[in-house]
Amino acid sequence: MVSSVSAVAAPPRERPVFYIGADSIPTPMRYIGTCEAKVGVRFWETDHWRLYPTRSVVKR
Repeated sequence: MVSSVSAVAAPPRERPVFYIGADSIPTPMRYIGTCEAKVGVRFWETDHWRLYPTRSVVKR
């Protein structure tokens, strides 16, 4: 994990960081109860966009 302090103190990386995330939630289904809906995301650090100052880090 990279914090704002370690990002300043650490030497530059040789390779960009690759992020992977996943989540799931029980979803109600007709006639059969629930099923688990799943979603995933993957992206390179270079593809990270700044959406809002309080929500995202600055793209280098």
